[in-house]
Amino acid sequence: MIVVTGTKRSGTSMWMHVLVAAGIPYIGERFPAGWGELLRDANPDGFFESELMIGINYRTNPHPLTGAYLAPHQTRDHAVKIFIPGLIRSDVAFLDRCIATVRGWR
Repeated sequence: MIVVTGTKRSGTSMWMHVLVAAGIPYIGERFPAGWGELLRDANPDGFFESELMIGINYRTNPHPLTGAYLAPHQTRDHAVKIFIPGLIRSDVAFLDRCIATVRGWR
């Protein structure tokens, strides 16, 4: 997988927009710019979220409700947004590439 991760408000959704625009398949949902009053102000271009944001491991794969299984070799070229704690918990078999962004602390 191509994992996009980073600190809050650091540009992870922007990276997801870039990868999807380049034709990379993605895992998760794209929420449009108009989704939710509070969130629209936070990111006017919309954002990407995934059920895998807490990591891809035994708790999330297979999916706890549907039983759908993601195999490492089938998802190698897919982009997914995973929060930093989830990246640490992820099975290394799924981690092919990682784009990490950090926002300045000030």
